Amino acid sequence: MKLNNKKIIMKILIIDSHKGTESGIPQNMHWQNSKILSEYLGADLIWSYPDVNENIKSGYDIIIFVHASHYAYTDYKWIQESPDARLYYITNEYNLGEPRTLWMAAKEGRKYDVIANHPHQASKVVMKYVSDWHILNLNSLIYSPKPQPKQQGLFEEQRNGCIYYGSFRKDRSLYFKKYLDENILLSTHSKNIDKFRLAGATSNVGKRIDWGKDGLFPFKQTIYLEDEKTHISIII
Repeated sequence: MKLNNKKIIMKILIIDSHKGTESGIPQNMHWQNSKILSEYLGADLIWSYPDVNENIKSGYDIIIFVHASHYAYTDYKWIQESPDARLYYITNEYNLGEPRTLWMAAKEGRKYDVIANHPHQASKVVMKYVSDWHILNLNSLIYSPKPQPKQQGLFEEQRNGCIYYGSFRKDRSLYFKKYLDENILLSTHSKNIDKFRLAGATSNVGKRIDWGKDGLFPFKQTIYLEDEKTHISIII
C-alpha cells in the first residue's frame, strides 16, 4: 500500500481455527488458505497449537479470522492487545457462526467484515455485528496453475476420472444421491463415509487429497456441489 509515494506497512495477524501442533502442516482447506494469505500479505499466522498464547503480540492493524471451531483456544487477549485493529472473518461454511474470540469482541461493540462463499441469508452469523459482507469463491484461493514436474510421471494424457472432495453436508444430501455414483471418486475423511452412504452416494472412496503433493492434478475433472439452503437464499 502506498500513500504519497510512501509505502505503508501494515501489521496483520491471521487466526485460523485449526487445532494441532505448531510444526504440523494441516491438509484442511481453510488452513491452506490461511497460509497462502499470510505469505501474500506478510502476515503472522497462528492457530490452536499448545503454546500459542505464550507470546501474545500487540499493535496489529488488521486481524483476520479464518473458519470457526468450538475447540479453538486462541486467547481473547490477541484481540484486546490490538484495540484499533480492523477485524475480518473468512468463512466457507454457512452453518458456522462466529469464532469464539471474535464473538467476544462483537459483544463489546466491535464490528467486523465477513468474506464468505455464500450470501448472508444462509449464514448463522449475526448481521448486526457485521460492517460489510463480501462474497468470494474461497476454493479458488487454493488453486495453483503451476505445472507438476515431469519426473512425477503426471502428464496431461494420464489425467483421468472425476473426483468430489469435501466433508459431509446434510443440506447437500439430495445432490450426493443424484451425482455421487460409481463414475465419481469420493475423497473425504473416513468418519464421513457412512453419512455419505446413508444419503445414497454410491461412489468409490479414495484417499483424502494431499495438497502438499499432487493435489487435484491426477484428475481430469472435479464436481462442485452446492446445498439446498444456499440455493434458496440466492433465489430470494
